[in-house]
Amino acid sequence: FYEIKSYANVESDFWSKSPTENSVRRGACLFPHVLVRAMKKNIKEAGASTVYIKTCQGRQKPWKSIKPFEREIEKSALRTAIWSNGLLPFRILYLDRLVCKLQLEEGTKNYPLLTAYWNDAESIWQRHRKELSPASLEEQVDYMGKLTSQLSNLGDRVIYNKSGSNISAAILLATNKTIIDDTLYRVATRSLAEAHYLAALLNSDALQPALLATRNNDRDFDTLPFQKIPIRGYDDGKKQHTALAELGKAAAKEAAKTKINEEQTNKSRADIRNELRASGTMQKIDEATKAILPDYCD
Repeated sequence: FYEIKSYANVESDFWSKSPTENSVRRGACLFPHVLVRAMKKNIKEAGASTVYIKTCQGRQKPWKSIKPFEREIEKSALRTAIWSNGLLPFRILYLDRLVCKLQLEEGTKNYPLLTAYWNDAESIWQRHRKELSPASLEEQVDYMGKLTSQLSNLGDRVIYNKSGSNISAAILLATNKTIIDDTLYRVATRSLAEAHYLAALLNSDALQPALLATRNNDRDFDTLPFQKIPIRGYDDGKKQHTALAELGKAAAKEAAKTKINEEQTNKSRADIRNELRASGTMQKIDEATKAILPDYCD
């Protein structure tokens, strides 16, 4: 097992001890799922501007005892959102939608169906929330501003999973207004080339042992990879960086073409990695990563 000892707290160009300067941010607390999350497969056309939705069944007490909402709602009241089950290496599956009034810049005046929905969801939140939980459902999903901070233009960014047995990373373009939940982190990048470069580093097989060694309790990555591995920002004057960015771009194209089963997240992640290994792209990414971070790669 790879251990990071002498390199502890070296920090990367994406991390700063000043929170306002950090490029790494955790997603929003889009929970309870039964109140705010609807899977795309459970959304059906209703009218010209409305859809029928069924929210997700809760898995934790007390929310698992709540019957999922089955409602008609305005189409534009839904926002694409990503939970960790939608993240694969170099690829994102847009499986879920967020039901929340905070995402509407114009307010809820023209959304009577959403208003009724949200009032009912708020009532359920009030009956079942824990004493120390946020006072309203609105405050819950926007805890510490983690939802509303995603509504402005964030630029090209890389997202990765908060915890797990491997890191998977993929790119959200500046034009993509998708919200991420708190099982994911986002990393701001200065360019699309830097995003491809960083996604390639985080997905590389060669760096996985070092990434795993940064975890807390053998489970949570959180921001630790950027505090314990000196990941440098992209420099287009360095051939190693530009080569890795091009490989990351190529890997994303291969991942997009890989046949997967969207219902099986772990298998899909493995299928993409295996496809990249079979094509030789992952080996090239590993060699480029070793050249950039030789002390952290197997």
